[in-house]
Amino acid sequence: MRRLVRVGGALILALGVAGPWTPAEAKQRAGSAKLDQVTTPGASVLCGARRGNPAGPAGNTFTYHVTMKNAALTAGNVIVRYQDASEVSFPIAAGGVLHFSGVGGSTNSFDRVIEVTGDLDAQLVGTVSALFDTGAQEHPDVPGLGLCVAVAPAPAP
Repeated sequence: MRRLVRVGGALILALGVAGPWTPAEAKQRAGSAKLDQVTTPGASVLCGARRGNPAGPAGNTFTYHVTMKNAALTAGNVIVRYQDASEVSFPIAAGGVLHFSGVGGSTNSFDRVIEVTGDLDAQLVGTVSALFDTGAQEHPDVPGLGLCVAVAPAPAP
C-alpha cells in the first residue's frame, strides 16, 4: 500500500512539473528591482504596468511581493505609496526583516503604479517583485525599462 501511495505521489508530481503545457502558455510577466537605501538614501522602487493603448485607461492587475531588511539602528517604516498619494506603512524594527504581499493595477487610477520606500528613520535593503497579468506592458510612469524599477531620489534644488 505504501508503495502504491509513493508511486501515485510521484506520478502526480511529474504531471504537475512536466504537464501537457508549454512554457509559452505561462503568459504572466514578472518584474523585480532591488532597493538599497544604505548606498542610495531616499531611493525607492516603482512597479506598474498598462494594457493596450498607451493613452487608454486600462490598468493591468499584478501581485507584488516585498522583502526588506532595515539596516538602520532605529526602527522605521516600509511605505507603499499609490498614485493618488495615499499610502500604507508597515513598521519594521531596527535590524528586522519584513515580508508582505499586495495587489495593484485595478482599473481605477490610484494603484496602477505603486512605490515602495522607507521613512527617514529606515535604511531599507531588499527586493520588490511583481507578477503581472497577460498583456502587461511597461507603464509610462515607471521610468527606464522594466515593470519594476529602482529609482534614486530627485536631486535637491
